[in-house]
Amino acid sequence: MDVLSKKKGLPDGIKAFATAFAGTDAELRIVGGNVEYSRQRLESIADEVGVRDQVTFTGYLDYNDYLAEVHDCSILLAPSKRAASGDSEGGAPTVLLEAQASGKPVVTTTHADIPYVVADGETGLLAQPGNVSELATALQTFASDPDMMVEFGQAGVERIQNRHDITNLSPELENKYDQIR
Repeated sequence: MDVLSKKKGLPDGIKAFATAFAGTDAELRIVGGNVEYSRQRLESIADEVGVRDQVTFTGYLDYNDYLAEVHDCSILLAPSKRAASGDSEGGAPTVLLEAQASGKPVVTTTHADIPYVVADGETGLLAQPGNVSELATALQTFASDPDMMVEFGQAGVERIQNRHDITNLSPELENKYDQIR
């Protein structure tokens, strides 16, 4: 997960993680700084659901360290949702593209444009925004099937290469420019 804002759904993510992995050796690593949710508030939620000792807050990281976190994770959890203020993602978090490009299966939500960048049942598992139970089930599904994690990870790499790689997109863009001249 990246920035600690209410539209990132971090309390939902912590609760889903607790449902799926409380008392195991799994670790939830939260990358980012205090934006709308304070670290203290998130630590309190982790305490309430019994996983505080399994949650690590990295704080803000430089880009290379952030990418290392993405590369090192087993599953990327990004429970985006609309904030109570009405604020929305307004697209899809870049971390979802970077995780798929790194071969990581993704657990996220159907919020905003996320379904356009994460193929549900192919590169990731999507839950309804705010549905902790669906997020937890998705996490458990991946954790119980390592082969599925590999398959989804490989499909994510292929999806990013096909849909977002500049080498593939440049000729299409050039053709469009040629057409409007």
